[in-house]
Amino acid sequence: MENLNRTIDPSENISQFEMDREEFMKKLHHTQYFEAFGIFRRQPKLSSIIETSEVQDELAKGLVYMMETSDYAAVKKTKESFKLQDGTVMKVLKEGLPNIIRQKDFSRVAEYVKLFKITREDLLLIIDEISEEDLTKIFKKK
Repeated sequence: MENLNRTIDPSENISQFEMDREEFMKKLHHTQYFEAFGIFRRQPKLSSIIETSEVQDELAKGLVYMMETSDYAAVKKTKESFKLQDGTVMKVLKEGLPNIIRQKDFSRVAEYVKLFKITREDLLLIIDEISEEDLTKIFKKK
């Protein structure tokens, strides 16, 4: 939903792109990804900032939060909606998966492994302390 309370000073001569960029970043910062995606779809030029570290960092923070709060659907939609760089995906997995593994919620870990197309070898590189037993539980549920 668009922010109808936004006031614009005509003397500032701010472009629609700049207004949309500012609103987009605000939505990302407040983890309002579906609203951010709506702005993104409305303003195709925003694709030029998706790969910036600022945007990727905000996406990573939000994805980790969504993983920890068991919001698989939101993680999947965000992953599909925005181009995530490899470094962002690694950061998300390194920060998001260990807590889920400690909770022994292997079916959730398996969902994320499948979503991000992570191999057993990749998971060993991403997660420092994971037992062979845990790996077996994660990959047998795939």
